[in-house]
Amino acid sequence: MIKKDDIKHIAELARIDLNEDLQDDLSNIIGYIDRLKMLEVSNLLPNYSIMTENITREDVEKSYQDFDKKGEYLKVRQIL
Repeated sequence: MIKKDDIKHIAELARIDLNEDLQDDLSNIIGYIDRLKMLEVSNLLPNYSIMTENITREDVEKSYQDFDKKGEYLKVRQIL
């Protein structure tokens, strides 16, 4: 478990004001992270996927002549 002095030092470095409850919470979080570091994960297979295709739409170029005009302004579709 991390000492309260270390928590206070981290808070000073980050320029944040921690009350007693937040100091305890931060200490618990850092302790949990230390426990996670002890896990043996070298035999686990990665659990992620890499997208190999682009799922976004193709860009379509439009010129100002494709829009209706209202006086000197272009009339465009309402978006809201």
